[in-house]
Amino acid sequence: MLNGPLILFAGVCLIGLSACNIVPKERTTSSSVAADESSRFVHALTRAEAASTSDLSTPEQRRNYADAINQVVDLWQKREGPTSGDRTMIVQGGEHAYRLSASWPKNLRFDELVPAAPLNKRYLPEPLLRDGVGAAFVSRWHYSDERKKREPFLSDGGYMTAVTVILDFRNRGNATREAILRVHDPRTEKTTTIAGRNHPLYSDFSSASELIHSLSEQKNLGMSGLGALRNSEKFLDKLGLISLEPLSRDRIPVICVHGLMSRPVTWLHAFNVLGADPEIAKNYQVFFFRYPSGVPVIYSAAKFRAQLTLLHEEFTRIGNHRAANHMVLIGHSMGGLVSKMQLVSSGDQLWVKVFGAPRDQLGLTQEELDDFRQYLEFSPNPHVDRVIFVCTPHRGSSMADGFAGAIGRRLIRLPGRVLGNTFDLLQGDVPRSGLIKQLLEKGLPSSIDNLSSKSRFVVESNRMPIKPGLHMHSIIGNKDGRPLTDLKCSDGVVPYNSAHIEGVDSEFVVRSDHGAQTNPEAIAEIQRILLLHKDTLPNR
Repeated sequence: MLNGPLILFAGVCLIGLSACNIVPKERTTSSSVAADESSRFVHALTRAEAASTSDLSTPEQRRNYADAINQVVDLWQKREGPTSGDRTMIVQGGEHAYRLSASWPKNLRFDELVPAAPLNKRYLPEPLLRDGVGAAFVSRWHYSDERKKREPFLSDGGYMTAVTVILDFRNRGNATREAILRVHDPRTEKTTTIAGRNHPLYSDFSSASELIHSLSEQKNLGMSGLGALRNSEKFLDKLGLISLEPLSRDRIPVICVHGLMSRPVTWLHAFNVLGADPEIAKNYQVFFFRYPSGVPVIYSAAKFRAQLTLLHEEFTRIGNHRAANHMVLIGHSMGGLVSKMQLVSSGDQLWVKVFGAPRDQLGLTQEELDDFRQYLEFSPNPHVDRVIFVCTPHRGSSMADGFAGAIGRRLIRLPGRVLGNTFDLLQGDVPRSGLIKQLLEKGLPSSIDNLSSKSRFVVESNRMPIKPGLHMHSIIGNKDGRPLTDLKCSDGVVPYNSAHIEGVDSEFVVRSDHGAQTNPEAIAEIQRILLLHKDTLPNR
């Protein structure tokens, strides 16, 4: 539903950074680079070396050191540093020369290091920083169609991780000095060694989230929340799970699902805060389910179901057997309904409500049955242990029944290909039975129709049995701080009596509007639940 900014519980996420690659092969590049650039390169290295020999205890010393690192990284990348990670370069200018080698975690993939945005030009309200030495960057591995074939959850912006770069120096005993450029993951590393002394590692945990927000504003990248509501067909190719890092072999998948007229960036603030927690960074990998929100909930839920199956298969393929069997879903607003559809048994209830009879009494052909089954018949996902509902309208929203809902319906154009062969059946492109003709005459419901308190979907979804043993949590907004017994108690969109359900492990009511996924107290509650979840798993 309506919400604030995100991407989506966004820098997402977490890479184990232990082993490093340092490569010995050397090449002399001074002959192929302009003399002034070589001179600037040597000057930057000399400046960084001088700064590294100080105790790096004052803000000015650390700032000078970081500025020199930024200049060195810029010049290193111009000489194809990251893309030629198997080489060590000789940098020579006049009588001075450095042998520059680079190291980074074995799991880290990147084409470039993007400098962190200046602190006075930030989108997020509070940058999450840790004082120390080094320069903050975002490692970025760019998207390509070829890479997407191998990495099915690669985001449109690629993989992005907040990192910190340091430079250390050694005397080789000759005219050539040795410089080591090291890329660290500040989520898993808190200290570094420079000139034989231990120092706290500087960390800008918000840098990846800031880059994500910047990229999300680009016209042809990602998905427009309003545009995907109005014209879902245009954005169907954007539907799917996305991640900001490669699959982890040992971390628990947590999947964030946005709501109506929204997109993954709505989780950005939560993603930023949660990713800075070392325990969450160590134990969880964040994914986002993106979908055009104008389509019926049963359609989005069916596609989400298929994507979760693919995710588990990919985790199994790389050896993440234990953690991938204990997934967590977090759904905001309508995203909570899409999530709930992964955790209930449909039986033949939807067949009866859509067609008026159980499927074996409908007289449909096998092709027709197969086409409808993915939307109307499902069982709980066996690999999801816990779900967090944020401002979820389990019993619908009055806004969907009123003027705002009527306007929304007029804006939505349901895509002709949204149901694939099923839509062809409904439109008469292939022979259809009388029952299908009757269904067509009723009209296909939009997502806003599904959110009406009077909709058949809302009524039937609340009758479906929930997966036994599932852990459920509710986070509910109370915009005006009313008593929970007050029928006007609401987040401004979803009333309390719709967001409240029985049988949950916990219910957290926060003074917030419908955008509770950005509320600091609500994010702290999500943090609490995730820490609880990882402690309940065996052998972790």
